[in-house]
Amino acid sequence: TQLLYLLNRALLAGGRTVFTTLVLGALRSTGEAHQLTLATGGHPAPMVLRSSGRVEEVTVPGTVVGILPDARFGRTTITLRPGETLLLYSDGVTEAGHPGADGSEQFGSARLAACLRDCAGMTAQAVATRVERTIAGWLGRNDGDDLAVLALRAVERGG
Repeated sequence: TQLLYLLNRALLAGGRTVFTTLVLGALRSTGEAHQLTLATGGHPAPMVLRSSGRVEEVTVPGTVVGILPDARFGRTTITLRPGETLLLYSDGVTEAGHPGADGSEQFGSARLAACLRDCAGMTAQAVATRVERTIAGWLGRNDGDDLAVLALRAVERGG
C-alpha cells in the first residue's frame, strides 16, 4: 500500500488533474499454495475462480489514486491453490453497455462471474480470451470503454 500512497502524492503534486485506478499484487509460494497480497486504488474487485467452480469477488478497499490528499488504501491476502484463477479487469468490462434500446444495460459483475464460472479448468490465456470474446459479443458494435483483462492461474511447482 505504501506505493499507492507515494503515487497518490506524486500525482497530486504534479498540479494537473491526473488520476488512475490500479491494483498491485505480490505473490509468494508457500508449499502447494500461493499467497497473493493485493492492494487497490479504486480498481474493480478482482475475482477468483476456485477449483470447485465457485467464483469469489475479492473486496479490497481503496480510493482512486490522484484525487484526494487523504486517500486511503487497503490490502488483502488470498490463497490460490493449483488450478485456481485470479481475474483482474478494468471497469470497461463490467460497465460495457449493451446496444439495446437505450444502451444503458451494463454487463455487470454478475455476468462476469457467470462467464468466469464457465472457464473452469481452462488455462489463463483461454480464460482471458473467453472473457474478451464474451464482452465483445455483449458490446456488439459499441466501442465501449477501455477493456483490459489479466488472468493468473496457479499451477503446481514445476507445472
